Amino acid sequence: MVKTFEHFNLHNLAKVQLKFVNDVFLNDKKVCGVLSRLETVPGSENFKLMIGIGVNLNTRECHYSDVKIASSVLIETGVYISLNEFSTVLAKNVSQLFDTLQNEGFSGSIY
Repeated sequence: MVKTFEHFNLHNLAKVQLKFVNDVFLNDKKVCGVLSRLETVPGSENFKLMIGIGVNLNTRECHYSDVKIASSVLIETGVYISLNEFSTVLAKNVSQLFDTLQNEGFSGSIY
């Protein structure tokens, strides 16, 4: 996710932090959460990995009850990001991570 934010140069406009293990912050405010679930496939060496990603991209301040904790990319940087472009870049980055896993000798199958 941080790599995707860097693609849009957000790291030059706001402090980007990864809070181990599943949150991304801009200027100390949460803008993204990632949830994952891993399951084995019975009778095989394969597994299923489900990843859910929530990103507050273009939400305006009036939509938050408490902007001291949560925020959006738009609020923190002033940059409006196309959802289509963001999702395309994010999908490419996730795919590259899986390629890296396989190139480094990961023995399971990813499907």
